Amino acid sequence: MILCNGIPKSGTHYLALCLELMGFPKIYEPQPGSYCLMDHWTTADKLPPHDHHILIIRHPRNTLVSMVRWQGRRTLPGVFIAAMRAYGQGIVESALPVGEFIDGYLGWLERPKECTVVRYEDMLSDGGKTIAEIAALTGGVVDGVYEAAPDIQTATWTGKPSNWEDYWTSEIDAAWSECGGPEAEKALGYA
Repeated sequence: MILCNGIPKSGTHYLALCLELMGFPKIYEPQPGSYCLMDHWTTADKLPPHDHHILIIRHPRNTLVSMVRWQGRRTLPGVFIAAMRAYGQGIVESALPVGEFIDGYLGWLERPKECTVVRYEDMLSDGGKTIAEIAALTGGVVDGVYEAAPDIQTATWTGKPSNWEDYWTSEIDAAWSECGGPEAEKALGYA
């Protein structure tokens, strides 16, 4: 079984759908076999038995923008500030400032033998290199996946990925600093 997870709104559904195109049906409860288990929430000490663990990451500012868009909220500066102060509100029991929320996923970055980390941005733009690497790791069928991937319709797809630069203001940037955003960017390799 392939464990596929990531910080919410980092592209986990996209990764799971790419794995499905490679021949691994998506499931939501652990079971042995050639499946892709999509799981946002399980911490490292409670992972189910699996053959491969793939963690997808994305620029933290874009995960924030995607979260607001996914929630159907107005894309106003105050809404982004509220969302970063209570990241995950509505999808987790206790929302945290964005930096603290992302901290819960950073341990996997320090386990390269146990966890393969891929970037959402690379999956979309590197000409299929990352998708081919995932197929090689998992034994999946790579033929046609990169070409089909732009047509994958996830629950929140609007025709183009979220781009934080379309929304960012000085007020949002100040709150981002207060909420640990720059530290999250650095930890994930985006700063």
